Amino acid sequence: MVTTEKLAALSVLATHIAQGAVTTQKIAPGAVTAEKIAAGAIITALLAPNAVTAEKLANDIPYTKFGLAADQVRHVYAGTTEPGAELGSDGDIYLMYSE
Repeated sequence: MVTTEKLAALSVLATHIAQGAVTTQKIAPGAVTAEKIAAGAIITALLAPNAVTAEKLANDIPYTKFGLAADQVRHVYAGTTEPGAELGSDGDIYLMYSE
């Protein structure tokens, strides 16, 4: 049964949804949503044909071969905690992740 209280609650709800807001009803059926993203969803099959992958990189190629000086080379570090000041050099990249 529709009551004054239910109508008032619906009115309040309607005023709280911003005009043009993206709601569940406005998301396309094939859209990628959090529910559709599985752990490890980015797989090799989804990479572009000429994408650079770990298999295409080598550890033994000197950076000088590409005309880079030592101060132009950046390192990427990863860990689960905030990095200490002693880690790396200015300009290096630190990726923090959670387990």
